[in-house]
Amino acid sequence: MDKIFVVGAGGQDGRIICNLLGKESIIGFHKDFVVNFGEDKKISVKTYEKELIKSLVKEYKPKFLYYLASYHHSSEEAPEDDISLTEKSNFTHFILYNYFLEAIRLYSPETRVFYSASSLIFGNPPTDIQDEKTPINPVCIYGITKASGFFLGRYYRDNYHLFVSNGILYNHESEFRSDRFLFPKIIKSAIDIKKGKLDKIIVGNLSSVTDWGYAYDYVDAMIKILHIDKPDDFVIATGEGHTVRDLVEVVFTVLGLDYKNYVCEDKNILKRNKPILIGNPKKLSEKTGWKRSLGFKEMIIKIMSDMKNE
Repeated sequence: MDKIFVVGAGGQDGRIICNLLGKESIIGFHKDFVVNFGEDKKISVKTYEKELIKSLVKEYKPKFLYYLASYHHSSEEAPEDDISLTEKSNFTHFILYNYFLEAIRLYSPETRVFYSASSLIFGNPPTDIQDEKTPINPVCIYGITKASGFFLGRYYRDNYHLFVSNGILYNHESEFRSDRFLFPKIIKSAIDIKKGKLDKIIVGNLSSVTDWGYAYDYVDAMIKILHIDKPDDFVIATGEGHTVRDLVEVVFTVLGLDYKNYVCEDKNILKRNKPILIGNPKKLSEKTGWKRSLGFKEMIIKIMSDMKNE
C-alpha cells in the first residue's frame, strides 16, 4: 500500500486528513513520536532528527507528504519574546520542512508535497481581497517564517523539479480547533452560558473581519491540489468576510439567546492588530473543481453540533 506522510498529524488539519484518507495508509509525525497506523506502531523519537527523516523517506518512499506543522498563537494571547518565537517558528515552518524536502529529493523524488502556508504571508495587503498574485509581504514572525517555507517549496520545485504545491490557507475551523482561538472559544463559552456555567464572554473587537471556512473543505482542497497534473500555489479561502459580531449572533441565536446580554467588548485584551484578510479561491476552483460544502451559518451550526458530540 502506498504510504502518506502527515507532518503535524495531531493538529486540526492533520486529524482530519488522517480520518479522510484512511489511517492504515498514513505515517503520522508528531513532536515526540511517529505513528505507523497501518502497522499499529508508535515510535517514541524526536521526529525533527534529520537522519530519522531520511531513513523513513528512504524506506517508505511516500506517495504524498502533507506538511501541516505550525507554531502559532492567537491574537488574544500574550506574544513570546521575538527571539524565542522566531526560533520555534523558523524551525517548524522552514528548517524541519527542509529536512523533509531534502530527503525527498535524495530518496523519493516522485513524492507529491503539500505545504500549508498562511494568509498572514500577505501582511497588510494593498487589496481588500487577495489571490495568488498579491505581493507576499509578511509583517509578523508567523507570516515571515511561513513565507520562508513557501519560497523554500518553490525553490525545490523550480530547481529539482519536485512536485511541491503551496496552499495559502485562510482561517478554517472544525470541532478539532483549539479553544485558544476565537471561533471555538466563542462557541464553547456560549454553550457554557446556556448550561449556566458561565455568565459572559469578553472579546477584543466585535467589528473585526475574518474569512472563516470549514476545515474539512480546506483539507479536501489539499487532497485535490496533489491530484492535479502540475504543482502550483493556491489560495484556499471562501472569498467572504464576516465580523466577530456575525459569529456571536449566529451562535447565540442557535442556542436561543440574545448575544447582547452576554458578550462584552474590550479592545485592551488584543495583543496585536489583525489585518483584514479575505481570499479569492477562483484559481483553486478552476484548476481542481473544488467548492466548499458549507456556508458561514451552516458551518457554525455543524461545528456546534460536532463539539457537543466530542
